[in-house]
Amino acid sequence: MFKKTQTKHFFFFVVILYFSSCNTNEKNNISIEYYPSGSIKKIYSLNGKGNDGKEILFYENSNMKSITNYVNNLKQSEQLNFHESDGLLKSKLLFNKNVANGVAYWFYESGALKASRNYDNDKQWHVGFDYWDGMFVVNKAVVRFDANGNVYYKMNFDTTGKFLNTEGKEK
Repeated sequence: MFKKTQTKHFFFFVVILYFSSCNTNEKNNISIEYYPSGSIKKIYSLNGKGNDGKEILFYENSNMKSITNYVNNLKQSEQLNFHESDGLLKSKLLFNKNVANGVAYWFYESGALKASRNYDNDKQWHVGFDYWDGMFVVNKAVVRFDANGNVYYKMNFDTTGKFLNTEGKEK
């Protein structure tokens, strides 16, 4: 059985192997930054096309912090963020040329869904949902946003899904 340090070294070896095999037709440049403690802070792989790459950030405790893809130095496609304490998924966002677009999700440390929001050009729009921890999908709040991303209407529910009240005015 692997010891904890052997497992971490194996994990980093797999990550580097993944980066080096991402584009078999292009040469990858991999850079690694370290915390003063010696643990890895950041791994960045820049492929031979120029400004396209993948960045993996780590907390000082060696848990993964985030994975971000870049095209022409701009965030592109899915960005994953992780909880520091256990490395489980914290949020998932979609980017197009550094701008949040699409549905974004946040998760409690337990892994349960915490919230979902729709983004259009970096602004929240339409309907968003908040959820209670440790339960199947039961609405805590249904949130509506205006064109500027501001909340204008919110419906609140208790932990059983029973309607409680509203805040603001529905348009």
